[in-house]
Amino acid sequence: MVDQRVIVGRREPVFAYPLLVADELPPRWACDVAPVARCRGNAILAFDGGLPAMVVEPVEAALRDCLGERLSLHQVAAGESLKSVEALLDLYRVFSRSGVRRDGIVLAFGGGTVGDTVGFAAATWHRGVPWVPLPTTLLAQVDSAIGGKVGANLGGFKNQIGSFHQPSAVVVDIGWLAYLPESALVSGMGEVIKYAVGFDPYLWGLLVCQDGPVSRMKRDLLARIVRRCIELKARLVALDERDLGPRRLLNLGHTFAHALEGSGACLDHGSAVGLGVLAASRLGIRLGLCDPQVEGDLVTLMIKLGMAVNLEGSVPAALMNAWDADKKHRAIDQIVVVPTGRGSCRVVLSPPGHMVREVTESLFAPL
Repeated sequence: MVDQRVIVGRREPVFAYPLLVADELPPRWACDVAPVARCRGNAILAFDGGLPAMVVEPVEAALRDCLGERLSLHQVAAGESLKSVEALLDLYRVFSRSGVRRDGIVLAFGGGTVGDTVGFAAATWHRGVPWVPLPTTLLAQVDSAIGGKVGANLGGFKNQIGSFHQPSAVVVDIGWLAYLPESALVSGMGEVIKYAVGFDPYLWGLLVCQDGPVSRMKRDLLARIVRRCIELKARLVALDERDLGPRRLLNLGHTFAHALEGSGACLDHGSAVGLGVLAASRLGIRLGLCDPQVEGDLVTLMIKLGMAVNLEGSVPAALMNAWDADKKHRAIDQIVVVPTGRGSCRVVLSPPGHMVREVTESLFAPL
């Protein structure tokens, strides 16, 4: 069965799109995509070359049944290397050869980096062509595929170029998660932890009741977690599409995470987010805004799920420079989100620099 949910961006005219949550092979949702996107022209499926054939081939076949010769395929190499200006130029050339125009559609089939980069290429090709993310990783399904944020990296810093380009639809097929390695599932739990700590005691309870690491999580529970995260993000996107108010709370853990990634201390975004939420909880406790027991409970939960709670090696010299370069900071202040309990969080403006440094560097100390 397919659930249809709607995300609404509050702009004029009001913009809404369907989000299809499925768990089915073959993918019967394929013929829903083109009509929803009002696709009358050519289409391109940009897919992660690392996906197994048993995932790609049914989707390609189902889309070709609906789109015929109008469908082109383009393989991309996933990972942070994809989020580059060079990769964008390559995508533009592919779009041109494939004849993709405003009456066509771009489908981004893969994890978060595929969605971010292909989505940004769609946003800037012919001043914006319709696109549909088909997220295949846990991290992308619960977070990056929802809400229309697209972009690429520049100068080693995360998402320095980007835009808001809402998709025509989003397709989340839980079945794709069965083909992920354990490391990818653990990475995705970083974003799940963010939602649980910052927004939802119910989700926190689901995770606490999980018996063992995420690799042993039952499929029905994983599906409940994915759906709940989607609901939480959709609610905030509907309130604040352009990230000027309540949606900023979704950056919980990300300011620290981007510093870890930008300095080379952590190359895995999901793990960096999990560590970032831990650092944010420590900052919230130091500021007197967070229940001190949250840190210990969070560490216990992360260890149980198989997540890293500290980093090996010395503190990178570029760590705080990467913190200062975060795109969310403004000229007059720095914007940081900290948890205030198990299921709540708040924005803090320009926290004391020595506290930020201390909690960030604490991630490099053994427990």
